[in-house]
Amino acid sequence: RTQNITKRYVMSYQLTAGEAGALRLPPVSVTLAGKVYKTNAVDVQIAEPGKTEKMDILLDFSETRCYVGQPLVMTVKWYIQANEAGSVGNFQFNVPALSSGLFYVEDTDESLQSRNRNTHKVNGLPVTLFQRQVKHNGVDSLEVFFNKVLIPKQSGSIEVKPATISADIAVGSSRRRQNSFFDDFFAARRQYKRFVARSKPAILEVQIGRAHA
Repeated sequence: RTQNITKRYVMSYQLTAGEAGALRLPPVSVTLAGKVYKTNAVDVQIAEPGKTEKMDILLDFSETRCYVGQPLVMTVKWYIQANEAGSVGNFQFNVPALSSGLFYVEDTDESLQSRNRNTHKVNGLPVTLFQRQVKHNGVDSLEVFFNKVLIPKQSGSIEVKPATISADIAVGSSRRRQNSFFDDFFAARRQYKRFVARSKPAILEVQIGRAHA
C-alpha cells in the first residue's frame, strides 16, 4: 500500500512598512516541477506608531561636503532614557541610505576589529552595535550606535532620507488573573506599545573630483 507523504516548508520574513496606510502584499510565486503556484494577495492596514520623548535618533556624517569616491563615516545614534532602558524591546532600525544604491557601503575599522558580538541587521546589512551612558538633551540616557562607511557613487546634492527607530516600550502592567492557590498573586504582565522616532534628513554636497594643483 502506497502512502502519500506531505512535506511542508515555511519561510518567514520580517517586513517594515515605510509609511502608514493601506497596503497590499502581492502574491508570492513558487515553481514546482515546472508548474507555478501562487499565494493569495494580502491586504494590511499600517497604523502610525506613537511618538515619545523617551527615545530619540540622530543621523551624523563625518563630512557633508565631499567628492565622488570619498569615504564618509555615517553614524546612527539611538538614545533611550536611562530609566526606560530596561523597558524597551523588539527594536528595529530603518536607514534608507544603506539600501538607496547611491553609496558603496563598507564597515569601519572599529567594527571589523571589535570583539563586540552584539550584531544586528539593518536594511539587510549586518551592523555592530555599541552602547554607552551619556547625557542627551540634559537627561541620563543610554546611547546605542553603529557606524558605516558610505562612498558616494555620483556627484550632486544628495538628500539622505531620515533614519528611523521603532521599538516596543512598556507603558504599564496588568495583574494576571489568579487561577489557583499556587499562582503568584503579585505577578504582573507588562503592557507594551509601539513607538517610533525619526531623525532629520541630511544633505550631502558631492563634487566630481579633487582639483589638482
